[in-house]
Amino acid sequence: MLKPPLFELQEYCFPALFFLESHQYDKKKHAHPELLVEAWLSLCEGKKTIWRVSLDVSTPKDMDPAAFPYSFSVFVTGTIRSRPLPKGEDPLILKRMLYVNGASVLYSAARERLSLFFNSRHFPPYTLPTCRFDPEDITE
Repeated sequence: MLKPPLFELQEYCFPALFFLESHQYDKKKHAHPELLVEAWLSLCEGKKTIWRVSLDVSTPKDMDPAAFPYSFSVFVTGTIRSRPLPKGEDPLILKRMLYVNGASVLYSAARERLSLFFNSRHFPPYTLPTCRFDPEDITE
């Protein structure tokens, strides 16, 4: 018998999205940027099973505009509902699972949203590389 999921993403949105095309780009100087990726998880105040996960993905501010055709910053946030933990379960395990899975889902949404911009530009399209969210980043 299939077990019900421990949590579900209820909604997500993009409160901030910045995208700029560099007209100084020179494909001979092309270099993939080392993206800045940050994720946060917090329990919604007064709720025991509603969590907020947020993700910020951006190109470095000091990036050479001749080396990469785009500058961007994407902030996406979502709401996750979890099942109550059975008695005796370690809450840190659930918190780590919510962090990893929630940030991964939001990263995928950011990749898709950015592809809408990248695929309709003068310069070659760019796809966000894969990203690993480490459960050890969440501590008590």
